[in-house]
Amino acid sequence: MVGDRLINDHNFECPSLIGMTVESLIGFYEGKVENGIDMLILKLKELELYQRFFLDAAIGFWEENDFESVNSDYEDAKKIDLAEKYSLFGTKVVSIVCHGSVEEFSSLVFDIGTVKLHFHYLDRKNMDSETVLEKLETSTNFVQVKV
Repeated sequence: MVGDRLINDHNFECPSLIGMTVESLIGFYEGKVENGIDMLILKLKELELYQRFFLDAAIGFWEENDFESVNSDYEDAKKIDLAEKYSLFGTKVVSIVCHGSVEEFSSLVFDIGTVKLHFHYLDRKNMDSETVLEKLETSTNFVQVKV
């Protein structure tokens, strides 16, 4: 496997991805909840490796892998083209931030182009609940998502 886990924690940012251009954003899902997403794969024009994001054990994960490795866990899962759904192809990453704490389940906010996506646990008090992706209403004073 080429690549590595970059971070897994309650809180982190991805400053090295800021300003990079989206080639694709794919979600993988094996459940039945509307807007359900188990894992996000982000391909950026400027990087050879794929960026993989997911939530597990109430914390956020960011990994970087080659194409074969990044897709290996979800070969049979439903594949959702989020770049097409949200018109993200060719837009720039503004920020990717994981928010959470020991007392608060982590969630990820993807600010890409003019779109903000919130990746979080459906039941924010049950880490065994499904994870979902929702488009947030944009605002000029958006600072942080409180869950």
